[in-house]
Amino acid sequence: MSNFKAMKRRYLAYFSVWAVVYIEFIGRFVFPIAMIGGMVKSEAECKESTTIKQEASRSFCWGENTQSLILGAYFYGYTAQPIPAFVAKKITGYTNFYRFWLVCAAAIQFSIPVMAKVSSTLVIVSQVIRGFVAGIMACYNFDFVARWVLASDKEFVIGGFGMLASIGCGTSGFLSGIISTKLGWEYIFYFSGSLFLLGLLLNILFVQNSPKNAWYLTQEEVDTICNEKDQSTSIDQKDDSLISLLCRVYLPAFCIYTIAFNFIIYNLLNVLPFYLNRVLQASTIFLSYLNLGVFLLMGITTFLAIFLVQFTDRYLSWLYSRMVFIVVPMALQVLFAIALPYVSSPTGGLIMVALIAVTGSTIFSGGLFLVNYEMDPKNAAFLISIFNSMGQMSGFIGPILMTQMTHTPIDTMNFDTIYKQKWSYFFFMTSGIAAIACLAIILVYIIKPGEWVNKSIHLAKTKKDQNNEADGKEKELIHEIENEIEGEVKIIRTDEEEVTRKDSTEHIDQTIDKDDVIIKNPSHL
Repeated sequence: MSNFKAMKRRYLAYFSVWAVVYIEFIGRFVFPIAMIGGMVKSEAECKESTTIKQEASRSFCWGENTQSLILGAYFYGYTAQPIPAFVAKKITGYTNFYRFWLVCAAAIQFSIPVMAKVSSTLVIVSQVIRGFVAGIMACYNFDFVARWVLASDKEFVIGGFGMLASIGCGTSGFLSGIISTKLGWEYIFYFSGSLFLLGLLLNILFVQNSPKNAWYLTQEEVDTICNEKDQSTSIDQKDDSLISLLCRVYLPAFCIYTIAFNFIIYNLLNVLPFYLNRVLQASTIFLSYLNLGVFLLMGITTFLAIFLVQFTDRYLSWLYSRMVFIVVPMALQVLFAIALPYVSSPTGGLIMVALIAVTGSTIFSGGLFLVNYEMDPKNAAFLISIFNSMGQMSGFIGPILMTQMTHTPIDTMNFDTIYKQKWSYFFFMTSGIAAIACLAIILVYIIKPGEWVNKSIHLAKTKKDQNNEADGKEKELIHEIENEIEGEVKIIRTDEEEVTRKDSTEHIDQTIDKDDVIIKNPSHL
C-alpha cells in the first residue's frame, strides 16, 4: 500500500488525532482503578468512625449505588451530544468546539480529587460532562477525515481510530494501577488531565481547520489534499437538513448494531472476568493479564484488518465486501455467546474472549464506521454522533441487566448450578441482541438499497469522468490545432511548389530564347 511506503508530513495530523483517541480511552476507564486503589472505602472501614475522621481527606464512603452512578454517568453524557454537535458544526466548526472541550476534559480530570472532597454529586455531574466531551471528540474525528484525509488513506486513518481506542482501553488499567500503587489514586487523574493538555497541544500544532493553514505540509501535499476535497465539495454541494439526516432508513439499523456491538465489547469483555473468576475459578493475576491482552489483541487485529479490507475489495464489490465486514463478525458473536456457557476452564474462557475481541475489531476497519463515512463523507461526523451515542447506552444498561439476571443469594440451594445457569441466560440474551443487529442491517438494505452507495467512490468516479472530459476537450483542441497547422503546411507546400514550377518555366523559356538566337545568328557559334 502506497500509504505505508513513504511517510508524508500529513501523517503528523493523523497521528495527532490518533493520540487524542488514545488519551480519551485511557481517561475513560481510570475511575474503576481509582476506586479500587483507595478512593473509596470498604463498608467495614466506613463503619469505623475513627477511620473516617482520620482519612476523610483521601477516601470516601460511597455506597454501591453512588459508585454505579459515577461509572454510568459518563455514558449518560455521551448520549446527549448529537444535536449540540450538529449545531456547533454549523456555528463554529468542529475544530474550535473540539479544542474547547479538550480544555474542559483536562480541567475536569485535574479537579476530580477536589470535587470528590466536596460532594459525590459534583463527581457525577463532571462525568456526565466528560461523556459529552467524548461524544464531541467522536464527531470531530470523522469531520477531520472529511477535511484532511485522502481517499487512499481513509481505511488506514479510520482503522487507526479503532486500534488506538483498543490499546487505550488495554493500557488504561495497567498504567492507572501502577500510578495508584506508587503515588496514590489522585495522581491517576492528574496524569489523565496532563495527557489531555498534551492532546490539545498536538491538535493546535498539527491539525488546523484546513490543510492550507498547516505550516509543516509541503506545497505538493497541500495541493493534492485541497484539490481532492475541493472537487468533492463542488460535486456534493447539497446541504442536508437535520430532518433529512434523521430520516435516513439505515440510521436506526446502525443504532441497533452499535448498541449490540457495545453491549458485547463493554459488557461481555468487562463482565466476563467476573464469570471466569466466580464460575471457572480463574485467578486474579490471570484476569489482569487477560484484560490487557484482550484489548491489545483488538488493537493489533484492527490494524491488520485494514489489509484484509483492501484484499477483499479486489475480489468483491464494495457492497458485498462491506456486508462481509458488518454482518459476518456479528453473526460469529452470536455463536460465541451461545458457546460461552459450555466453556468449562479458564483456558477455554481465554480462547472465547480472544475470538470475541478479534471479531469485534472489524467495526472500524471495513465495518460500520468505515461504511458510514463512505456512504456520506460530508455528514459522516453527525451521523456517527447519532448511532454511536445510542450505542453508548449499553454502558449503563448492560451492567443493570447483568446484575439483575445473575444475582443469586449466597444461601440459595445448589448455588453454583443456579448461578451458572443465570449467567447462561445472560449470554443467550447477548446472542439474541447480536442476531437482531444482523437482521436489522440486512432488512434496511432490502427496504431501501438505494441508500447503500459508496459515495466516496462516486465522487472519485465523477472527478475521473470530469478529468476525462477535460482531457477529451484538450485532445479535440490539439487535434484542431494540428489540423490547422497541417492545412497551413499544405498551403505553404503548394506555394513552394508553385514557385518552383514558375522558376522551372522561366528557366525553360530562357533556354528556348537562347536556342532561337543561336539559330538566327550562326556567327555567334
